[in-house]
Amino acid sequence: MAIFHQLPSEILISVVEHIGNRDDLLAFALTCHTLCQIIIPDYLDYFRISSTRNDLGRWSRLLQSLRLFKNTRELILEEATLRIHSRTTSRLHEGLLHMTNVRRAKFGCTLDLGHLAEILDALAYSKCTLEEIDLGLYFQRINESPSWEAIKGLPIWTKFDLSVLNKLAIQLRRESHLPILGEITFLGNMLSNAHVLTHLHLTIERTNSMTFLNLAKYTWPNLENLVINSTIHLVPMGVYQNPSDLISFFKRHSSLTTLSLPSNIFPQFPNLPHYISVEHLPRLKAFSYETPISHEVLQLNRVLSPASARRLCHLTISEKVAERSNMDIYKELASLQSCCITSQSTLVNYTTIHQILKIFVGRVTNLQKIHLPPQHVSDRRLQEKNFVTLSLLRGLPNLTHLSGWVSSLPGTEVTWKQQLREFQHFDKLKFVIPTRNWPTDADVNEERTLFFRFTRDSEGKLMVEDVLGDVLPSGVGYLSWGGFYRGMVNEV
Repeated sequence: MAIFHQLPSEILISVVEHIGNRDDLLAFALTCHTLCQIIIPDYLDYFRISSTRNDLGRWSRLLQSLRLFKNTRELILEEATLRIHSRTTSRLHEGLLHMTNVRRAKFGCTLDLGHLAEILDALAYSKCTLEEIDLGLYFQRINESPSWEAIKGLPIWTKFDLSVLNKLAIQLRRESHLPILGEITFLGNMLSNAHVLTHLHLTIERTNSMTFLNLAKYTWPNLENLVINSTIHLVPMGVYQNPSDLISFFKRHSSLTTLSLPSNIFPQFPNLPHYISVEHLPRLKAFSYETPISHEVLQLNRVLSPASARRLCHLTISEKVAERSNMDIYKELASLQSCCITSQSTLVNYTTIHQILKIFVGRVTNLQKIHLPPQHVSDRRLQEKNFVTLSLLRGLPNLTHLSGWVSSLPGTEVTWKQQLREFQHFDKLKFVIPTRNWPTDADVNEERTLFFRFTRDSEGKLMVEDVLGDVLPSGVGYLSWGGFYRGMVNEV
C-alpha cells in the first residue's frame, strides 16, 4: 500500500472507482493516508463503516473529510476503546455530524449511558432517521459514571427521531446492586417514541420483572417479532407479575408472528386459562420457550393453547420445559416445520426426547429441520440411546437439516465422515451440522464450524461432502450453533 502514497489524486480516485468490494474499499482507504485528503464522488455509496482497534483514529478523520460518508446508510462501531479514550470519542462525535443518511446503527461494544448520549446527540444533530439500532448498554455504579446523574432523568431519546425505527436490539447489563429505576427510565424514554416498531429483541442481565412490566404498558401496533432473553441472574418474574398484564399485552399485539420469552416470565396461577391462545395471537407462527435457570417451570401446555399449537411452524424449547410438560401438547404440533430442543446440561434426558419424537412420527409429516441437544459425557448406554434416536429420526420422511445431536455419536476410532454413513437411509437429508463441542478428531478444526452436506451420485449412492468454514451454506445459517430458532429471528 505504500506505493499509493506517491500517486496523484486523480489516479487514486480512478482506483477507488474500480473497487467493487466495499470492505476492500474501506481497507484501502484506511491504509492510504493520502486518501483522507481527496474527495470521493458522491455516487460511491459505501453503506457500511466498521471501526477496529487499530484504525479508529484514521477512520474518524476519514469520516470528517470525505463526502463519501454522507451517503453512508449503515454505521457499525466495533471499537471497545471508544468508551475509554475521550479524545477518540471526541473525534468520533465530530465525524458523526456528517452522517445525515445513516439508517442502521450497530454498536459492537458495550456503552455506558454517557457515551451513548454523546453519540446519539451527534446523530440527532445530523438529523438522520434510524430504522435499525443494535446496541449494548452497561449501567454502571452511580459513583463510577459521572454522566449518570445527568442522564438518569434526562430523556436522551426525546430529541432523537425514532419515528421510523422498526428494528431494535438492545442488551442491558447492570451492576447487581444498581437500582432498576435507571433501566426503566431509559427504556421508557426510548420506546415511547418508537411508534412503528416491528422487531424488538431485548437481552436482560441482572434484572427482574419490573423491566418487562414497564414494557408491557406500551403498545406497538405493528410489532411482529418479540424476543426477550435473560441470563441466570434473572429473578423469577412470576413472584411479582400479574398474569392479566401479560395477557393484556398479547391482546394488544395480535400482529405478533414470532415470540421468544424465558419460561420464568409466566407466573404460575392455578385455574388460569392459557396465556397464548388463537384469540390473543392469531398470527403466531414461531414460539420459543426456554428455561434460563433451574426453577419451577410453567408447563408448555399451560402457556400454549392446543389451537395455537396447531398453527405453529417453528418451536424452540429447553429440555427442562420438554421434561415437565404434558406430552399431549406435542400431539397438536401437526404443522411444525422446525423444532429445536436445547439444554444447558451435559447429561441430557433423552427419554423425554424419544417420547416427543415418537409423537412426531406419523403426525408431524412436514418437519424439515430439527436440533437435538448433544451429550458431552460418556455413558455406557449412549450407543443404545443413539440407536433409538436414529431409528425415530428415520420416521420423519421430510427431514433435511439435523444439528446438535450428531456430535454425541459414539466412536472416535473412525473419522466422523464415516460415522455419518449412518444417515444413508435419509433420502432427503441435506445437511448434518454438529456443535463446536466435538471430541478430539483429526478431521475437525475446533476453531471453525464443520458441516456435512449429503448428495447422491448418478447411481443414487450416498455421497458425503464435508464443508469447513465460517460462512454457512445458503439456507442453513440459522443452524450453525445449535439453536436455529435464534438465528431465524435475530435479524437486527
